Amino acid sequence: MLKSKTVMGRVTRSIVVCAVGCAAFTGAAQAALFEDAEARRAIIELRERVSANQAALQLLTKQSATGAGLLELASQNDALRRELAQLRGQNEELVRSLTAMTERLDKMNGDLSARMSKLEPVTLNVDNVEIIVQPMERAAYDDAISVLRSGDYALAEVKLDAFLRAYPTTGYRPSALFWLGNAQYASQSFTKALDTFKSLINEFPQHTRVPESKLALANCQLELKDRAGAQATLSELVNSAPNTEAAQTAQQRLQILR
Repeated sequence: MLKSKTVMGRVTRSIVVCAVGCAAFTGAAQAALFEDAEARRAIIELRERVSANQAALQLLTKQSATGAGLLELASQNDALRRELAQLRGQNEELVRSLTAMTERLDKMNGDLSARMSKLEPVTLNVDNVEIIVQPMERAAYDDAISVLRSGDYALAEVKLDAFLRAYPTTGYRPSALFWLGNAQYASQSFTKALDTFKSLINEFPQHTRVPESKLALANCQLELKDRAGAQATLSELVNSAPNTEAAQTAQQRLQILR
């Protein structure tokens, strides 16, 4: 019995030890399991925080990128506005320059046209004869006639003679000869006047100034004491141009001379 109790005690102690061991093991296992769950939960929470931080970081990055894009776009818009304003200013300046240039060209064209018109030949009616003359030719003739009308016969003679030498084939020639003869007659250069009137009569027998030239020729002959020559000239005038005023005057002088 004693042995049995001893054995039982041993067994009991073994059981107790086992129980205690088991209990200890069970507690350790439970503690290990608890710690593992906490670690997992901590890891999960950490992962969640990391994911959240990453999402926030991505959102922040996206927002920052969008903001930078807007800022860059705004900056580009400002630059474009400044460039557009500059281009508008340049365009206005070009318009003003073009307008000024157009006005200058119009003025230059007007001046050129005026100058060209002074160089172009003109058609005139002189002593009932249509002629074409150059501007400088016309100016020289008008100047000589102006001097003649002023009463400076000596200067008019010089100018008309110079004109005929400068323009030997001018359409003014018969008229210029007529007025040159009158200037010479007024200056009492009767011989020169006689030759001038003869030139007109011979070169332009049908000219409207011929009857007056014949009458003036007869006057020169009378001044030069050529009475017979004057009578012949007056008679020829009456016969060749009976319906002119010069012929009527010639007829009156013939009656005096006879």
